[in-house]
Amino acid sequence: MELIDVIKRLTGPINPVGDSSIDSDRAANLIEMIKLSNQIIQEIHAVYFDNISSYEGSRIHAAKISKEYLDTLCRTCEYPSKEDCEVFFDAITNPRSPSNELKAMKDRTLPHVPQSDRSKTK
Repeated sequence: MELIDVIKRLTGPINPVGDSSIDSDRAANLIEMIKLSNQIIQEIHAVYFDNISSYEGSRIHAAKISKEYLDTLCRTCEYPSKEDCEVFFDAITNPRSPSNELKAMKDRTLPHVPQSDRSKTK
């Protein structure tokens, strides 16, 4: 059994089926899965942040692995710029930070949908 299978069993199904009596539970499960994903991303970001300036090879290696994953995540989410991606990671890793600019990005969707295509998603 893989770790994801254990997590799925603990959270329960997350994909809606079109039945409101079932989908309300699945929405709650989805929220729990999102919270867990956020915590995992925070942990990965901490590995990068805490080790990138190290002089020890194994710590730098761990930071590079973390950075590669975070960069892949940004490309997957289709953030329009590197700066937007950095703002996103700053927001999830420092939610109480006064420099939290995630609110400034609230008009964007995840994944990024170009302005001209937004009416198609509603």
